[in-house]
Amino acid sequence: MRSPGVRRKKLLTKNPLREFVGAVSVGIVGGVPMLDLDYAEDSACDTDMNIVMTARGGYVELREGGRSSFSRAKMDALSRSERAASTS
Repeated sequence: MRSPGVRRKKLLTKNPLREFVGAVSVGIVGGVPMLDLDYAEDSACDTDMNIVMTARGGYVELREGGRSSFSRAKMDALSRSERAASTS
């Protein structure tokens, strides 16, 4: 809680943030799973997805970009890209 006014006015009795979250874009560009796509890669990719996770590894959001459907194998490849980044 950064706002001293909120604390001073006792609008919140405790910090509403329970844990940190992080987000990343993953996609398949030319058949290759990629992490943290830039604009050019995102525009040209076969499939892309935004992944938002908590610090403890829980998923907050998985959102596919909607360009085309994709198989479970592609979903697994994208998830492996995201997991590899979270452990480095």
